[in-house]
Amino acid sequence: MGLVGFLIGGKGGGIEGIWLGSVWGAGIGYGFGSIFDQNSPTKRIVAYWSVTLALVALFFGLLIGGGAKPNPSSAYLTWVGVSSSLTGALLGSAIGAAQFARHKRKLQGSGA
Repeated sequence: MGLVGFLIGGKGGGIEGIWLGSVWGAGIGYGFGSIFDQNSPTKRIVAYWSVTLALVALFFGLLIGGGAKPNPSSAYLTWVGVSSSLTGALLGSAIGAAQFARHKRKLQGSGA
């Protein structure tokens, strides 16, 4: 994912875009890796889901929302980025909380 972010950032924003894109892509890769690598999820799974989906939503929000207008202003793109990230974070929190609760119930039901 870091390589994908590197390529996307380099295409759009020079050296600053390369660094930002690399950190963005590596954050998504680390988040998904941390989510699906856990055998017994802790409460941190909620944070992993929240941050990971906020980063993914930022990309898709700007891709879709930025393409909705022919010449979007910086203020509009900022608003789309912030609102899509917040939406992704809220959705990620809900998914993470549901996964943690489901795992907790499974442990209580098995007598472990």
